[in-house]
Amino acid sequence: TNEPYRNLAALEGKRVAVVDFSFDADTMRDMAEKAEHLTVLDHHKSAEPTLRMLQREYPNCHVVYGENSKCESGAALAFKHMHPNDPLPYLIEAVARRDTWNFVGHADEYDVRAIAAGLAHMRETKGDKHLALAITHFLLFPDDRPQVDARVSTLSNTALEVARGQIQRELEGSSVSTWMDRKCVILNAKHHVSDLGHAALEKHPDADY
Repeated sequence: TNEPYRNLAALEGKRVAVVDFSFDADTMRDMAEKAEHLTVLDHHKSAEPTLRMLQREYPNCHVVYGENSKCESGAALAFKHMHPNDPLPYLIEAVARRDTWNFVGHADEYDVRAIAAGLAHMRETKGDKHLALAITHFLLFPDDRPQVDARVSTLSNTALEVARGQIQRELEGSSVSTWMDRKCVILNAKHHVSDLGHAALEKHPDADY
């Protein structure tokens, strides 16, 4: 986000964590100077210069820069940080694969897409109670996965088909234009922004962005 953090006084003497995004460099400096300890977990390429700066200049900062090639999304980084000795739960791994776009060609590619679509569906519809219950059970009780799997798959696959329809409709209005000497795909992304971005680049392979 480009919005500055405005409540710096509240960080005085606190142990603070910033997960899956970073503020601008000046704001991160201010946070590091106020907080007793600052932990930053981020995997976005745009954040790397700021994270390297924090590592160099502030000994009270613990920075973990995730690698997308290793499926280190914000969710995966946070779980590993909080539970360093535990294996990554399947649901978080699925979210991480989707977030870092590391599921293409994997045996569970369709399941990963379906689970991600199901979670997005829950957010956009303000919560599907049946899907929420199935996915929560799936996360908390991995030994029950065979019993819960069918419910998650059925509900999530329905959401996936809805998502595909939305992506296809929004993709139809896309075009390529030049911006800052780069060829960019122009479209109105209302839903499923990451999926739509990748689909747009597949439709317009000559575009830079």
